[in-house]
Amino acid sequence: TCEVANDSGGFDKAVIYSGQRGSISIYPAPERFALANHVEGIAIEKYGQDLGQQMALRMYKGMLAEDEVQGLQLSQFGREGFNLLHDSFIEQIQKEGMPDMPVMH
Repeated sequence: TCEVANDSGGFDKAVIYSGQRGSISIYPAPERFALANHVEGIAIEKYGQDLGQQMALRMYKGMLAEDEVQGLQLSQFGREGFNLLHDSFIEQIQKEGMPDMPVMH
């Protein structure tokens, strides 16, 4: 983790992901939103509410591995999934630029 400058002149705690396509700072809330959009949303859209949620939960469980010393951590499948997600974000930013800030009402 590291401190990353924010828009308010302060600093936020973040993780820097460095992959095949470049680097990006990762924050917990947007990461959770991205998972909900890309995993849960697609599963529910394709398989319906009940089965889609079950499939998403099964996938989330597969993203974790238990370690006797360190407890829960990302499995190989989880690391590969996050690498794919982050690399696709970086590629999108490189092709289309930074997305506009959403309008808050």
